[in-house]
Amino acid sequence: MNRRALGITLLMAVAATGLLLWGTMIPLGVPGEWEWPRISGRLDLLIGLGVALTIGTVYVTLIVWGSRRIQAAGRSETLGWLFLLSAGGFAWLWSLQECVPAPASLAKVPYVLFYPRSSGYYWQARHDVSIPAEFLASYEDLLAQQDYLHIGTHPPGLTLGYHGLLKLCDASPGLCEVVLATCPASVSDSLETIRTLSADSGLTVSRADEAALWFASLLTMLATAATMLGMYALVRRHHSLRAAWLIAGLWPLVPATAVFHPKSDTLYPVVAVTVAACWMTACDRRSLFWAIAAGLALWVGMLLSLAFVTVAALMVAMTLWEWFVPQPRVTLSTVSDEILSLTTRQRLLLLTAGAVGVIVPTLLLGWQYDINLINVWRWNLSNHALFYEHNVRTWWKWLLINPWELAVSVGLPVVVMAIVSLWQLRLDGSWATRRASLPFAFLAVWGLLWVSGKNMGEAARLWILLMPWVVMSMAPALDGLLESESERDASSWRLSPLTWLLSAQMVVCVMTVLRIDGFHFSEIWAPPDTP
Repeated sequence: MNRRALGITLLMAVAATGLLLWGTMIPLGVPGEWEWPRISGRLDLLIGLGVALTIGTVYVTLIVWGSRRIQAAGRSETLGWLFLLSAGGFAWLWSLQECVPAPASLAKVPYVLFYPRSSGYYWQARHDVSIPAEFLASYEDLLAQQDYLHIGTHPPGLTLGYHGLLKLCDASPGLCEVVLATCPASVSDSLETIRTLSADSGLTVSRADEAALWFASLLTMLATAATMLGMYALVRRHHSLRAAWLIAGLWPLVPATAVFHPKSDTLYPVVAVTVAACWMTACDRRSLFWAIAAGLALWVGMLLSLAFVTVAALMVAMTLWEWFVPQPRVTLSTVSDEILSLTTRQRLLLLTAGAVGVIVPTLLLGWQYDINLINVWRWNLSNHALFYEHNVRTWWKWLLINPWELAVSVGLPVVVMAIVSLWQLRLDGSWATRRASLPFAFLAVWGLLWVSGKNMGEAARLWILLMPWVVMSMAPALDGLLESESERDASSWRLSPLTWLLSAQMVVCVMTVLRIDGFHFSEIWAPPDTP
């Protein structure tokens, strides 16, 4: 894509997002079935928009600056730059959410995590888990009650995680004070509100409760930032160093990562990318250790959510593509073709090691705590199926809506560049090479989810797990832009098409995060100027 076409396309993507979210009241979903509400347009919303764009410009500057320094960096310096980028992504996520009017700012964190309306895992951990062993032993009986919402459709991992955080904070008053000292004023106000309302109903909210809620939010934002490291490693296998850096930097600019914070859905990508990075490292190095690590990471994901079945499917698709497609003609990879070529015996050993990473902890957990995870997962599937028996959904309507919801929640500039990448792979003959494993895996798995109707509503949140693969699918197009970048582009921040891309995605991210109410606060919370 030439410079002029790219500029026009990115401008159209920004304009389309602004028009849809800010210039119209077109329903964001299917009326009568599921819609995402808009945050009301008040003066503080416009002020937040200006502040967020300013902060976003600083973050984009960091990405562009780092992309020009990292190419000449050594291994240790590269790691330093990556950690700096992750820190910048963390700061960006924090600052961006604080630009949204309350309660959709970080003020949302205590409400979303504490009350069972949004998920219920913290509530369950606080009220139903006194002895983890007893909780696990009775978990199958709990699922047999056929709750088709949050608890009944999930394994026990999230509840155990919140229980562990609460116990840690309860046992460490000093840690509580350190954690709570980092709370912004908006979060402190929300915690005070919860404390007051709970006291009126006879429920005591302790300092450990407050610290655990905010600590969970901090860890979730750190997980979002850490996802960048795994994405860098995956893209670097077959693409240039600068492309991998830019892909990593783009991840916090995906609107869904901020809109749905601190839901567990924003925690899942780091585990999913870790699974992929460990498995691909195992294949590249013929390492049984990394294969077991990949299996163990997948097991951790399956203990959190059955959605990680899609991650297993992604691994199957990537593995089939990388093992059985022709060798690339030209590789930008740090991995040699010799290492990529595995014998049948090596492949079987790697698959066996990966299976060991899943099977052994499943058996150990069942032996130690009398819980059959296979039955738990079967109950989760069964309960999830009940959801559509209690809620009206029209398959063909969601077949039309879901791709657009995915595109808006990822960001139209990223989606456009991912499509350009697919076209570029086709034109240069790279589609049938290992360089196409990331986009192939995404298209195969998402395509099956899309037509199956497994997610009819809330796709913007439920598909966050797949969004790293959308962003990573941009890599071929970024390589093309980098190869065509002139010396003048390399020294000019204003003219670089890469700067245009980052800026467009940042603007789209800001417009989306400040407009979409990911938790329906607008339905239960009246703005201060509303009687």
